[in-house]
Amino acid sequence: MSIARKIHKHLIIEVANRFFSSVALSAMVAPALRFFGASIGQKTHVYSPLILSNTVFSHLKIGKNCHIGRGVFLDLEDQIEVGDNVTISMNVTLITHVDMGKSPLSTSEYPAAKAPINIGSGTYIGASVTVLHGVTIGENCLVAAGSVVRADVPAGNIVAGVPARVIRVLDISN
Repeated sequence: MSIARKIHKHLIIEVANRFFSSVALSAMVAPALRFFGASIGQKTHVYSPLILSNTVFSHLKIGKNCHIGRGVFLDLEDQIEVGDNVTISMNVTLITHVDMGKSPLSTSEYPAAKAPINIGSGTYIGASVTVLHGVTIGENCLVAAGSVVRADVPAGNIVAGVPARVIRVLDISN
């Protein structure tokens, strides 16, 4: 096995945009993720820097025709599945686990836990959103910028706030 394939815990994929256009950069990141074992659909653009933690590349599945913005942080302790035609805007954080580490809270109040994150097709996630472990965001949802999503979002809803709450049901019958 090559040294490149032995990368395990933390990886920052960042290419100097001094030499390449942002379209060229996005064309490089998706193939690199595929090389390490992630499933990335066709016509998906992943912009740099992409920050990965607890890097089990096989835990990452992104559908076709998606946009993953700059500065996105993906915790791959558990599965992250993204449907087709999804936009994940810049500085979004997807966290699949919680671990209080050496804090006394870790043994009583908040034991370590992990769970997958699922994002349905056609969903838009605004800038600087945080999605916590175990959350499913349904198809054709809009998550407003700056929201913290800690509970499931039914399909076809707009959510906003900290914590995120449904503020409107979308009419996507067009």
